[in-house]
Amino acid sequence: MNLNSDLLAMYRHFRFVSPQLPLNVVFDVIAIAIWVTMPATRTWLNLGFEIVSLEAPVAAALFALTLIGLLRRQKWAPSLAIAVPIAQRIFGTFVFFPSPAIVITLAWSLLIIYSAYIDMKTISGAGGGT
Repeated sequence: MNLNSDLLAMYRHFRFVSPQLPLNVVFDVIAIAIWVTMPATRTWLNLGFEIVSLEAPVAAALFALTLIGLLRRQKWAPSLAIAVPIAQRIFGTFVFFPSPAIVITLAWSLLIIYSAYIDMKTISGAGGGT
């Protein structure tokens, strides 16, 4: 199989979560780039830049791991897709509160969580991997 057929197979099996996860990795990388290249944006951060700049690559790595798990049809992957956004929103509340950005990131996280839940039901009904 080639990469395109693997991605198509993943999309068919996990219709809901898969499009959001690569975007989330990209968004985390963009956030780091903005904070590094535009120091004025750091005034929004309630926690230190060093702490916040560590969270984004960790989240990006966890979402990439989740995407790999989904591609391999692992049962743990949708659970990780639920846990990571929840942890991000808890962390984000301390970083950005109060901020209108919280509403946008919360909506995005709820979309991932709902989609992962749907995929979790799909895996349990289809007898997915371990």
